[in-house]
Amino acid sequence: IGDAAAPGPIAWATYAGRRYAEELDEPARGDALSFRREIAELAPADPRPDFILA
Repeated sequence: IGDAAAPGPIAWATYAGRRYAEELDEPARGDALSFRREIAELAPADPRPDFILA
């Protein structure tokens, strides 16, 4: 268990093995992510903000 080139906690190896076993017979995802990702946007700047402190 583990990888000498990139050592890490045993928990990471355990999780990777569990995930591999769950995904073994599923169709390939390709480049899709294994989780949903939230895409955030910044609000446009207000040209006349009312809260400027002098």
